[in-house]
Amino acid sequence: MKNKNISMIDPAGRRLRTLANRDALLFIEECISRGEDVKLRVRGNSMAPLLIDNLDYVVLQPINGHKIEVGDIIFFRYKGSFLMHRVVELDGYSDSASGSKIVARGDAINTCEIIKYEDIIAKVSLPARYSKWWYLFPKRILWRLIKIYIFAHNL
Repeated sequence: MKNKNISMIDPAGRRLRTLANRDALLFIEECISRGEDVKLRVRGNSMAPLLIDNLDYVVLQPINGHKIEVGDIIFFRYKGSFLMHRVVELDGYSDSASGSKIVARGDAINTCEIIKYEDIIAKVSLPARYSKWWYLFPKRILWRLIKIYIFAHNL
């Protein structure tokens, strides 16, 4: 994630400029701290198969007013970088309790990150399309099934 770039896109879908990953993430953090939602293209495979690298988008929402629960996906600071992983455990957590520890982990990896509430930047909101069952199905398997169906029915 250190050498990648992020393109800033306007609401019409036009590319405005490309920033170094670190600069773009700091800009995103600043927007969220002002209370703005930020749409972000997923980078990395740690949340596969739910979120696919360079294919899916998520909306980052400020956490003020949102309770963090086990199962939520959060965007947070960790050891000088930014990560987007699922909350797997809450230790001593109550709404905005400083000093409480949160354990997060990517769906596709085995290692966990132990973070403080203060390290959370945003809560991740998945696009509405994820409310349908087929989007929770691994995309590679889904496409294979579609190809098999098309081949079997000579479409």
